[in-house]
Amino acid sequence: MRPVRPLLHAVALATASLLTVSLAHAAWPTDPGVNLPICTAPGPQFEPIVMSDGSGGEFVAWADERSVAQNFYATHVLAGGTLDPAWPVNGLVVGAGSGSQFSGVMAPDGAGGFYLAWGDNRGASEDIYLQRLNSNGTRPTGWPAAGLLVGSTTNTSGATTDFSPQIAADNSGGVYVVWVSLYTAGSDYDIWANRINANAGFVYNSEFLIDNNLGVQNNPVCLVDPSGNLLVAYEDNLNGSSYSMRVRAYSPSNVPMVNALMLSLSSTSFRFATIAPDGSGGAIVACAETTPAAYGVVGSFGANGLRNSPQYFTPALTYAPQFEIIPDGYEGAYYAYDGPVTEMLGRLTSSFTPYAGWPMGGVSLTGAQQSIISDGSGGVIAADLTTNQFPAAVRYNAGGTLAQGWTRPTALSRYTGAEVVLAADGQGGAIATWSDYRNVYGTSGQDIYAQRVDHFGALGNVAPAIVSVKDVPNDQGGHVRVSWTPSPLDVDPTYGIAYYALYQQAPQAAAEVAIRSGAAVGMTPDEAAAARPKQTPDAAPGPRRYVVVPNGTTVDYWQQIDVVEANALTGYSDVTATDGDSTGSGNPLTLFMVEAYGNAGGYWFSLPDSGYSIDNLPPVAPAPFTGTYVPGTGTLLTWGPNSESDLAGYRLYKGSSAGFVPGPGSRIAQITGNTSYTDASQATGWYKLSAYDIHGNESAFTTLLPLGTTGVGGELPKALGFALASPNPVHGALALRLALPQATRARVTLYDAAGRLVRELAQGERPAGEWTIAWDGMDASGHVAPSGLYFARLEVPGRQLTERFVVTR
Repeated sequence: MRPVRPLLHAVALATASLLTVSLAHAAWPTDPGVNLPICTAPGPQFEPIVMSDGSGGEFVAWADERSVAQNFYATHVLAGGTLDPAWPVNGLVVGAGSGSQFSGVMAPDGAGGFYLAWGDNRGASEDIYLQRLNSNGTRPTGWPAAGLLVGSTTNTSGATTDFSPQIAADNSGGVYVVWVSLYTAGSDYDIWANRINANAGFVYNSEFLIDNNLGVQNNPVCLVDPSGNLLVAYEDNLNGSSYSMRVRAYSPSNVPMVNALMLSLSSTSFRFATIAPDGSGGAIVACAETTPAAYGVVGSFGANGLRNSPQYFTPALTYAPQFEIIPDGYEGAYYAYDGPVTEMLGRLTSSFTPYAGWPMGGVSLTGAQQSIISDGSGGVIAADLTTNQFPAAVRYNAGGTLAQGWTRPTALSRYTGAEVVLAADGQGGAIATWSDYRNVYGTSGQDIYAQRVDHFGALGNVAPAIVSVKDVPNDQGGHVRVSWTPSPLDVDPTYGIAYYALYQQAPQAAAEVAIRSGAAVGMTPDEAAAARPKQTPDAAPGPRRYVVVPNGTTVDYWQQIDVVEANALTGYSDVTATDGDSTGSGNPLTLFMVEAYGNAGGYWFSLPDSGYSIDNLPPVAPAPFTGTYVPGTGTLLTWGPNSESDLAGYRLYKGSSAGFVPGPGSRIAQITGNTSYTDASQATGWYKLSAYDIHGNESAFTTLLPLGTTGVGGELPKALGFALASPNPVHGALALRLALPQATRARVTLYDAAGRLVRELAQGERPAGEWTIAWDGMDASGHVAPSGLYFARLEVPGRQLTERFVVTR
């Protein structure tokens, strides 16, 4: 049995470490045997392509053979791990025509949606079509349902076949489309392009040639630089034998800017280009040397030509690999390719040498290369297939080591898959999407599935979730109980969570003072985690920390206020202070957040939740309450002071009978800072007095018919009565209520549990009516009466009434 360790409590703020965090996704599955089904329609679905939606989710498109023709379908996966209900179940057909669709590519439209281009054989020969979709699956005005025909190039030899589309957003809401045209009368392959605006209009009069040299110009890749220039890299075998790698650039006004050769044509041949931004306004182009030996070759270009001389970046290979390359955020790049046995992953500096910690040619992963993306903090996430063909992912730090929380590649699914692609989840993790064979025998083809893997290698959402922030009952306010469900990692026997930290949103000014006193600013999440104070059962907990959460254009600061050890429980809670209590004028909400910290590293934050505290205890009724009516002056009223620390004042009511109901209409005064009041009205009557606190709680009422009052209406008591007018047990002063149906001599006394007289409170003649007698808690000698059981006794001629009560100090 795992030992239960004591609760850890954070100490007062000494220093603070600032950690930038993101908040949890909600519904993603944590079981690799479940995954999120994207499309399970009959027939095979395959070749998924993905793009981040900019809000933690992704857009997914895929080739689909549920009908006779192969079409592209698409859908929207929300950040929480559910499919967008605005899109049809199993996806929206993007541009159905009479033919088949293939070779799909995506690009953002700059307005929250995306462009999709594809090859289409609905006509006499293959053509290029383009469609634009909003985030809700609708088409913007002007876009035809079947897609916009983009490539229809012809020459004197007849119709062409247009294929291999590539697209890049033009930085103005439109998109460039680049493709290859094959002339049917020969073997001449040329590169063409066009630019389309957001309204489905062509920016230029017609498509334009990138390269129409003789021979084969093929396999283009493209990007748009920060200045809006289009850069296109492609293969060219102008000499009829070996291939060179060319890069051309065009300005936004369609002016040719550069035609650069990557390497000399005379001795080598290069194929399979890939392109990525170089971080300084240009492009990195990587390709494979195929003769006389096989290497990876890389160079960089700008709109005005060659920027860095190309060079080898892999050892000699026995084959010509195809590379994927992405910027590393520091003018270098990450690359991946299928190695001799497994996928290889590497990093290059801006001068194309291996980055410190990374070997030449990269590190070996688990299987076949599929996709790589940035983790947003200088590292890289790669997806591949395990030796069992299960989709998997791994994350490496900038220095070539496994990232925190990752001990090996994480299996995303327990089912055979293919074509794994990644989209960033906006929180340092990724959404992996693949074609899946788990249902292949039931639907005659594979389906599309997705799975989120977070920054620390955990599947789905393993963050805790706050379920309630509730007031602590029967107190004077100022505290709430925060309750949360555990992380899915907090289970027996793995015990993946070490502790939970409770945070309260902090005022910006106070947080910034702490930061100026030594908090680190601008750390990556990994660096902040390494620098955070260690908190273990065997050592004193470290100082409270601050974390900062982006909130639109600003940030929210959160201060750690407590730590609760994880023990694989079904739920956790903690009582903590609030910023203020609920009052009649509003409920000041206090925001809380819970962090789960992993035993193997990693930290996960809940979504924030809020609550407010309530002062549940009203003051005691004021006592003693006395008054005298003086004709010509009015009624002079006095009472004993209340001792509550949150007392706001007293409310005085007046009515025509002992049984009147106090309310706003009968209130004649609200008194603060005083225990007396003169009612200048010459109209006599009954008075009722209450105390109220700063949170709006009002005490019971003390009733008084002042001495000297005559002719007051209302019914007198029908029977003798004696009762407590204060809560029992008694914490402060005690009020006793007398009901006298007729004038009589009355004596009120107090006795302890042993029958000893503690104090006489009243003695003498009393007129008929209701009276309040007060005891201030002192005995006859002027000392505070101790805690215990007491008896109050009313004696009138011929009768005795007794009330029992308990005093607590």
